[in-house]
Amino acid sequence: MVKYVGSFADTTTAKELALAESEAGADIIFAAAGGSGLGVFNAAQQGGFKAIGADVNQCLIDPDSIMLSAIRKIDVVIKDGVKSAIDGTLEAAPWCPALRRTLLELQTRAPMWKSTLPA
Repeated sequence: MVKYVGSFADTTTAKELALAESEAGADIIFAAAGGSGLGVFNAAQQGGFKAIGADVNQCLIDPDSIMLSAIRKIDVVIKDGVKSAIDGTLEAAPWCPALRRTLLELQTRAPMWKSTLPA
């Protein structure tokens, strides 16, 4: 299921969409919505499902509801882009490094998840 809030600051719509996804069967909701993600976290508390944060470690907001956070390592992307420009190898084309250079970090501050997540 994919839903878009349409704003990075609309916590009310984010909460409504998250509750609707939960009611439709979602057990975990990834809140990649800037400040709107706070609405998802509030819905997770209310609806009893788990959430995943984004960009910074949001687990500390509510360790019982936010199981982990996906953190993009933009510093690495910028460093690689600048190096390519200096080396003369930078191309004017889309670049998708994905996970091959560990450009995504997962963080959790909720020790309970170590015992509940599959290995």
